[in-house]
Amino acid sequence: MLATLLLATVFALDLAPTIKAHDVPALAVVAVNGAGEVQLQSHAGITFEGGEPVDADSRWHVGSCTKSITALLAATCVRDGLLDWDTRAGDVLDDLAEKPLGEATLLQLLTHTAGTAPVLDHMLIVGPPSKDELRRQRRIWLKHTGGDAATPPGEAFRYSNAGYIIAGMMVEQVTERSWEQAINSRVFEPLGVKTFGFGAPPEGHPRGHLGDESIDPASPNSDNRPILAPAGTVHMSARDFAIMAAVHLRDSVAERLKIADEDWAVLHKAKLDDYAPGLVVAKRPWGGGTVFTHDGSNTLWYATMWIAPEKDIAIVACSNAFAPEAVNEAIVLALREIELIE
Repeated sequence: MLATLLLATVFALDLAPTIKAHDVPALAVVAVNGAGEVQLQSHAGITFEGGEPVDADSRWHVGSCTKSITALLAATCVRDGLLDWDTRAGDVLDDLAEKPLGEATLLQLLTHTAGTAPVLDHMLIVGPPSKDELRRQRRIWLKHTGGDAATPPGEAFRYSNAGYIIAGMMVEQVTERSWEQAINSRVFEPLGVKTFGFGAPPEGHPRGHLGDESIDPASPNSDNRPILAPAGTVHMSARDFAIMAAVHLRDSVAERLKIADEDWAVLHKAKLDDYAPGLVVAKRPWGGGTVFTHDGSNTLWYATMWIAPEKDIAIVACSNAFAPEAVNEAIVLALREIELIE
């Protein structure tokens, strides 16, 4: 009954009370099924004080939800025989050859079990802006890290943006393209995702907020350094964000990537701390069992995604402020509207 209802109706929410209760500039929420069909779509609020209302085409910074996209990109490289999940970083990147971190595999980097030292992440957020080509910036960063590991690869979980930069660099090396070029040609283009970009969304779209202050997208403070892209700088419309989540429902949207069953199994299998490549694996009654989720924020935005394969639904929500409570409330409202919870 639910599936029939969903196919016949696109639900909408009144997000204004949530925006008022949590004092956020704007919210968006979208739910799609595995065929990419929109089941629910709502947005409300303003781009910034004095700006325009948000709309269905507004772009939102998805932060660390980018990690699930980088994992998909890695899977396309495995698909094409360019990498394997057990490929060691040091076998691909000369600067990690003979270094402790060079023993970490692609899969360990994508599941935060590579043993990356905290200093590697610290070095991603310090230093002046650079005009160097991004692949070169990443190589300079990696050369200065020293390649040390805090723990032997595979022994401990430590959430690490640096691990995703290194995984992205492995992709760059084998594809001979920047991560940004590779993610476009190998993931976004096949999926028909066209609203993406890197860093803060451009002028005319929502601005990130620090408290009540909106941050100009041209400001260097509007996002993390560009070299961090594989870990968390993608922006896109809420609908395209939902399409990226719906890939994991493994229906007709996912088929466009031609990823093998055994590689989907790797993408959806948790390692330590319930973390699979770019996804947290959890159990929820409303999802019929196993669900996948991830949050993302550069502290100026907040985004979350929930994927329920057994219910054939992927739901995302975003705000142009650090507003986890408001975003999570929007998810609950969506679940209630499509009758997955009471």
